[in-house]
Amino acid sequence: MSGLPQFFKKVDSSYYELHPHIVGRMTGVPPEEIRKLFQPYNPTPESIKAISDRSQSLLKELNEMDINRKLLLSRERSMIAKADHFLRHYFGRPYENNYLSGKVREAKLWEDTRDSQGNWRVECRIQQ
Repeated sequence: MSGLPQFFKKVDSSYYELHPHIVGRMTGVPPEEIRKLFQPYNPTPESIKAISDRSQSLLKELNEMDINRKLLLSRERSMIAKADHFLRHYFGRPYENNYLSGKVREAKLWEDTRDSQGNWRVECRIQQ
């Protein structure tokens, strides 16, 4: 278990590095630092690909670690399982986007339309 704490810190720092729009959730960081680190969400394919690639590389690194799970406490096994689940299902899928699976959703602009009675309707269409 010698490398697990460093690995978990690496996952945490990578997550906030690639998701600068949620740095406000970081614990123990002063507001001034959060203001410096914050950037709006970047939905470009290059950004989504970078996030997906880093998630896959961290997952591969976790799976390649030589860990004897029989010697771990249940809490430590749980942390490994949670990290595995997080890397598979959340880290590389911002807003349900995953570059590697080909499922990148793109929001169109809001459309203003009129219905049959002439009332305005505003709707946002999502393309997949």
